[in-house]
Amino acid sequence: MGHSTTPHQRLLFAVFLLALFPAGNALQPKMDEDTWWHLAVGRYVVQNRDVPTEDPFSRIGQDEHIPWVAYSWLHEVALYEAHELAGLSGILAFRHLLDSLTFLTLAWFILKSAERVKPLAVLALVTATVVPMMLERPWHYTIIFTTLTLHATIEMHAGAPARRFWWLIPLYALWANLHIQFVLGLGVLGLGLMTTLVSRWRTAPNGGSWGHWLLLSIGCTAATLVNPYHVRLYQVVWEYATQTGALLVVAELAAPDFTLWWNWALIALLVWAGVACAMRRLPVFETALLVVGAFFSLRMQRDIWFGALTAAAVLTRWKHIPRPAAERVSLAGMLTATVLAVILVHAVWAVGPGRERVATEVNRQQYPAAAVEYVRQHRPPGPLYNHFNWGGYLIWTLPEYPVGLDGRTNLYGEDRLLRAFGTWNGEDGWNHDPDLLAAGVVIAPKKLGKSEIALTGLMRAATDQWRVEYEDDVSVVFVPVK
Repeated sequence: MGHSTTPHQRLLFAVFLLALFPAGNALQPKMDEDTWWHLAVGRYVVQNRDVPTEDPFSRIGQDEHIPWVAYSWLHEVALYEAHELAGLSGILAFRHLLDSLTFLTLAWFILKSAERVKPLAVLALVTATVVPMMLERPWHYTIIFTTLTLHATIEMHAGAPARRFWWLIPLYALWANLHIQFVLGLGVLGLGLMTTLVSRWRTAPNGGSWGHWLLLSIGCTAATLVNPYHVRLYQVVWEYATQTGALLVVAELAAPDFTLWWNWALIALLVWAGVACAMRRLPVFETALLVVGAFFSLRMQRDIWFGALTAAAVLTRWKHIPRPAAERVSLAGMLTATVLAVILVHAVWAVGPGRERVATEVNRQQYPAAAVEYVRQHRPPGPLYNHFNWGGYLIWTLPEYPVGLDGRTNLYGEDRLLRAFGTWNGEDGWNHDPDLLAAGVVIAPKKLGKSEIALTGLMRAATDQWRVEYEDDVSVVFVPVK
């Protein structure tokens, strides 16, 4: 006679099925555009045994000695070491590790709920929202650490003593060396403290409770100064917070594109959580948390996870109903389900061509690998003019030619950034761009995705100004006509 499955087993199987999505997405072999300059920073730190204080990679950085903060230097060293160990396969393995930790943290946070069906539905929507972010990017640390901070904040809001969460202080010291968005976590701590004071002040003021919470928040803030740049890190935070031009031209910094299906999962979560808040008569903390999450996620594509996380918290973390022991899912069980999902997708992957060969070929088709080889061999005079999307790749593969532009938007300033995008789009005045006019060599894409690059066609037609020095299916190398 067969044995029926328990609720606990069914829940773990559902976690396994959901874990297949981030695990499978992590197998896509194309490296993210920013991965290359992150690798270059890791190489710089390892070779120089120090972090850079001036930008060593761009032409303006070298010419003008522009100060620059490598705010993810610890992630970059780890990424570089993974590449040194196993090439592109090492990066894919590192990506899998980050993706699995992110999914596991979100699943643990959401499935702590006492309810049965709702948490799985919420986890499915959150997973759909974050799957496109399953890349080898340092934002994983922010997703993980913000989730842990939010867990601690919710527990303290419910009355747990702040001393249980002193472990957040060393976590913030680590976070400040991994990713600049540790400020989101500090914001969650501060929001929780302020709304708790507002809601409890008249009914049950407890000086010791909020005083310890305040000390914890101060300790976490002080811990972020334990990094090679100390208080300069906050200058970078300010630069990104006040930079508006990049939001108009860089896809991940723009508002979410709702022609993409996964962004509808965010809308479903926000609406669902909004209705839940309204039905609870707009409790202060939950409502404020959801409003802040919605603001950040609807402002910028790369922050959609934050809106999904805050909505998930509102939907699953405010009912304190004991769950029967047979239905509880342990962290070890979720870890096992996540690891099994990774093993399964790797077993399917192993049936096809080798991972390293596939990744190498795909990246040669997406980036100007052959053009880089030509320039390295023939050594045309610089300076180099390049597209924004290829800047990181050129920093990594062609370090002898400092780039004109790359993904570090705060380095270049809004005027230069917007002018460069206008030039590549072939807008009026493209041939008066001083950076283009000063170039000794231009590595131009033929197309990016399905979009033709206007400047490449314009330069090809301007035979009195530019000569095609090299061309393949991916890129064109131009040099000025003497």
